[in-house]
Amino acid sequence: MHLELLDVEDEGLASRAWLEAAELATEGKAPADLLKRKVGRLLSLLTSPSMSARAMAWRAALLFLRAAVVEPKELAERKEGLLELLRSRGPTPDIYADAWEVAEALAAAGLLSDKDLKPLSDVLWDMVRRSSGHERERLASIASRLSSAGLIKGPTANLSVLSEDSYIL
Repeated sequence: MHLELLDVEDEGLASRAWLEAAELATEGKAPADLLKRKVGRLLSLLTSPSMSARAMAWRAALLFLRAAVVEPKELAERKEGLLELLRSRGPTPDIYADAWEVAEALAAAGLLSDKDLKPLSDVLWDMVRRSSGHERERLASIASRLSSAGLIKGPTANLSVLSEDSYIL
C-alpha cells in the first residue's frame, strides 16, 4: 500500500488508494491509527464531483466503518453524497450497483432509512429494467431485498412478480 496516494489531488487515484487501504484494513494489514489521522481526505471524496471516485470512496467508507476507522456519524453527515449518486443513476450500471450495495449496508447499519431510499425507488427499478446481464441481476437482487425490507417501494410496472421477492425481468 502506498500511503502517499491517499492524499493525491487526482480524486480517481485517491479513491482507488483508499479502497485498497480499506480492503487491507479489514484484513488487519493496514495501520488503522494512521488511516484515522488521514480519514479527512476520504470523507471529502464522499461528495466528489466525479461519480466514479465518489462510488469508490463510499465503498471504502463502508469497509472503514466495519473496521472502526470511521465513525457512523461521519458517514451519516455526508449521506447526501451517496443519495445524490443514487439519484444520478451512476456513471455505469456496475458502479450504480456498487452504490446501491453500499446504501443497503448503510441501511442495515441504521445510517439510511426508508425515508432516504423510498424516493429513489422508481430510479432503481428503472435501472433494473434498462440494464442487462450481470448488472441487471445485481440490481434486481438489491431492489428485491430492499423492497422486501420495506426500504423501497416495489416495482410499479413492466416487471412481472413471481413471488414477494422474485421478479421476472
